[in-house]
Amino acid sequence: MFSNSPLVSVLINRYNYGQFLDAAIASALNQTYPYTQVIVVDDGSTDRSRKIIASYGDRIISVLKENGGQASAFNAGFAISQGEIIIFLDSDDVLLPGIGQQVVEVFQQQPEIVKVQYQLQVIDGEGHKAAVIEKKLC
Repeated sequence: MFSNSPLVSVLINRYNYGQFLDAAIASALNQTYPYTQVIVVDDGSTDRSRKIIASYGDRIISVLKENGGQASAFNAGFAISQGEIIIFLDSDDVLLPGIGQQVVEVFQQQPEIVKVQYQLQVIDGEGHKAAVIEKKLC
């Protein structure tokens, strides 16, 4: 059972995707749900990603690690997350502003649910919107 206002941890993992990173982080920070923490795990990138991450200061929690693959990046972020709800976000995707709130509502209304899929925006290498991926909130 979730609390009335559960913390949502948005976990962004990445490796050499600096061209997408600002959009992904901004979409997580711009959630309308007020109890959201943003964790960005850099898995040993060699591009400008770490400078981008540093530019967000204490608005995000950053984890900088040696390259170990996506699973190890998720595990590193999950280990420090504090949220009752975790939203995994690839760095080349963008959350729509109300998704955090919608995910919380689904979990609160249907406590037997263990996973919720949601709509997100895919962006291309230049930051332009590609397809909207629609997944039913259940």
